[in-house]
Amino acid sequence: MPKIFVFTEDSYGVGVIEILKRKLHTERMLPWDHRIKSDAIPGLCSSKFKRALETACEEYDKVVILVDAHGEGEKHVKNRESVHVPDHYKGKAHIIVNKYEIEEWILYAKGHKIRNKPSEELKKSIRYEKHMLPDVFRRTIDNSKCWRRLMNYAKFKELLKALTRNDREAYAFIVQA
Repeated sequence: MPKIFVFTEDSYGVGVIEILKRKLHTERMLPWDHRIKSDAIPGLCSSKFKRALETACEEYDKVVILVDAHGEGEKHVKNRESVHVPDHYKGKAHIIVNKYEIEEWILYAKGHKIRNKPSEELKKSIRYEKHMLPDVFRRTIDNSKCWRRLMNYAKFKELLKALTRNDREAYAFIVQA
């Protein structure tokens, strides 16, 4: 039974991962024996995060890290985040950088253009606030048309691959913009 740990940038992202995990189980895309645990990153670039990352890498078969890039260049974010991966895990690290923030998944799923700050676009259209993230994500993926569209989003597909692939040796680090 594969064990996967997912770090998210904030506690609302943890809710998204829990919802995604249930959806993947329901859709039979993730075997029931896959164990996925998630938690918020205890401060990027901190010694506390480095310790948490090392512990997760020791105790879990895979580790996924979701981080917002807020429109910074993909290579810049990739380089910045790879510095925090201990050398003995670097060969197993896979960094994926979304352009902005997790809210871009919602916009993409709904067929909207992704601009500078997806959370601002949601704020304009649905009076979105950050605490609404898990519920808005759940409602979005409960719509079968939105779910199918989201499944075609390249960065989301990479996350799905990291969560559903059953190779106990690989550690996937996903950086989300």
